[in-house]
Amino acid sequence: MTKRLIAYVHVDGQAYGPGDKLPAAVAKRIGAHAFASDVDEGGREDQEDLEISSNVQRTLEVPPRSGRGSGVEAWRDFLSRHEIAADPDATRDDLIAAAEQSGLIEPEPPQE
Repeated sequence: MTKRLIAYVHVDGQAYGPGDKLPAAVAKRIGAHAFASDVDEGGREDQEDLEISSNVQRTLEVPPRSGRGSGVEAWRDFLSRHEIAADPDATRDDLIAAAEQSGLIEPEPPQE
């Protein structure tokens, strides 16, 4: 089976997604959790691959920056799933900034 990305990832400011051909140097920098196995010769995906894809998708979901689901705990959990340490006294804005600085999310464009 071949490997393909299951979601879009950003490496050095360049976006890569499902169906994109990855340069070897870029592929080495992307964790195995971002890949899923393609359909096998029998025309079906392995159940284990489907379960991994589902778990990875939940891990990749970024909390909203405001509104419902945007609280400190949601952001702390998101950073924790990506193994980013956060100060226990950090505010939601501090946690969002940490996610931006670590490259997990794109910085929000400045408001005019």
